[in-house]
Amino acid sequence: MASQPSKIGKYDVLRLIGRGGMGVVYEALDPKLERHVAIKMILGATPGLLARFDREARSTGSLQHQNIVTIYEFGDQDGSPYLVMEYLEGMSLDAALSSGRPLSLATKLSICVDVCNGLNYAHDRGIIHRDIKPGNVMLLEDGNVKIVDFGIARIGDTGMSRTEVVGSLHYMSPEQFQSQPLDRRTDIFSTGVVLYQMLTGTLPFQASGGEAAVMYRIIHEDPAPLSSYLQDYPPELDEILRKALAKNRDLRYASARDLSFDLLAVVEREKHEEVVQWMKRADLAMQRTELSKAEDCLRQVLKVDKHHTPAHQLLNQVQIKIREQKKVDQVRQLRIQADEAFLEQRYDEALRTIDQAVAIDDTNKDLINLRESIQQAKSRASRLKLALRRAEEAHRAGDLDEAKMAVREALEIDPYETSAKALQVVILRQVEEQERQRRLRTLFDNARDHISARNLTAAFQTLKEAEQVDPGSVELYSLMKVVSAAREEQLRKVEMEKLTREIEEALNREDYAAATS
Repeated sequence: MASQPSKIGKYDVLRLIGRGGMGVVYEALDPKLERHVAIKMILGATPGLLARFDREARSTGSLQHQNIVTIYEFGDQDGSPYLVMEYLEGMSLDAALSSGRPLSLATKLSICVDVCNGLNYAHDRGIIHRDIKPGNVMLLEDGNVKIVDFGIARIGDTGMSRTEVVGSLHYMSPEQFQSQPLDRRTDIFSTGVVLYQMLTGTLPFQASGGEAAVMYRIIHEDPAPLSSYLQDYPPELDEILRKALAKNRDLRYASARDLSFDLLAVVEREKHEEVVQWMKRADLAMQRTELSKAEDCLRQVLKVDKHHTPAHQLLNQVQIKIREQKKVDQVRQLRIQADEAFLEQRYDEALRTIDQAVAIDDTNKDLINLRESIQQAKSRASRLKLALRRAEEAHRAGDLDEAKMAVREALEIDPYETSAKALQVVILRQVEEQERQRRLRTLFDNARDHISARNLTAAFQTLKEAEQVDPGSVELYSLMKVVSAAREEQLRKVEMEKLTREIEEALNREDYAAATS
């Protein structure tokens, strides 16, 4: 197997898209136009095949139609011819059917109409596709339909073997097996097979007896009616398929345009009915305020009819309401976050959040009032923090008056501030203790003054007063001992003076016995 080339002609090869019996397909880039392209390269072809490839590539390269893949260039590299064509973003009809992708009846018929339009354009220019099948019909992401492999997929020399046509066997017309000259009606037959397959989910000439059985059914047997698979479908489709799949090509549609015309009549009616249903669903969703559902319904309408004016107008209204609802939801969520931050006193975060909400809805008075409340709370918190810091610093410095004033200021800002209340308790206790000590000092000084003046009764009374302030004071105990000792000394002195007087009186009476007793 040959390795992937880095360049084909002027194109930079990006990746391998697919590989078949005749060649490969690459995704590549036109470096000058910066345009992605698909390059189909034929490998190992015979001279006859190369000649026919060249002739048909040149003829199909002139096709310019919205439903046909555009050919940009035809070239040769190392003896292998290649075609450069537009790169299609989407998926093949074959892949869509295999994946079970839901397609409405109107969509299926519209796909067939687009195929007919592309075929009619080619037929008018003398080109027959000869291999119409789901694999050669691309459904693009923008809703457009394109036919691919025009005049290429069915190229082969006169010695083509049976195995080389198996892939498209089910889509071939009777005349392709009967060596008859082919004209545009062979593509119409193949298109009818594709339509039948889209409608029923099965091939019209499927058989269990191998290729020969399939060929026999294509040539001699009619397919099962649509009613074998469908219950509710437009009855005109039976006649359309009968004419498209007629064994005798003279009884078939004479042109793809005729087939398209009949299909369009059904498509328009189906589109109308589909649009009506989607519009009803959209209206019901609007009544239930299910805006996203209404938007989806209206987009479905525009998929069916992109020029539907009421759907465009209503979709615009819905999208405005959705944007408004998103704003309301965003504001509500931001309000919740701001409230939580506010409650937890994370004021900076609360302000940032509420500012985002106000930026979305700057006319919301509740948000503006909340922002003012947060700003005021932040200011109070800042002043409270400063007052507490002053109180703590003054307390550490022993300046209880300043500390008491600062903590009072903090509690005026927030009467429930626990730190301030706790510090106030500590300061008040220390102030009380300071006042008690000052009172004791005054009483002890007064007591000492009384003791010095020998006014022991006053000293004792002063110390008893001090005992009421601090009964366990060591200094009180010491001064009490001094006063007690002084009072005892005073009593002894009084007794001695009394005894001396009595002795002197006895001596004056010359009562020596009494004086010495």
